[in-house]
Amino acid sequence: MKRIKKLFLGTLIALPLIYLILIIVAYLPYETTPIEELAGEQDKFIEVNGHTIHYTKQGTGKPLILSQPDTSYWRLGEPFAKAWNIGKKYKANKVS
Repeated sequence: MKRIKKLFLGTLIALPLIYLILIIVAYLPYETTPIEELAGEQDKFIEVNGHTIHYTKQGTGKPLILSQPDTSYWRLGEPFAKAWNIGKKYKANKVS
């Protein structure tokens, strides 16, 4: 019984300490990579009202503007564009 109490007490002490360490690590400064370094040759950037907007132009045909609803990585939609042959039917302008 004493062993279980010691284990329980050790867990009660260790969990808040681990949580505190995780919070401290989360707020440590870190180096970010500029988005321009991650971009490929087809990626373009435009400055609008102090914000950098990324866009690409692909395909031929009627213009089509594709916009993603969140700030996730812009290449996530490429498998869908290829599956639907968007580049053959439309001149796709992807904005993120």
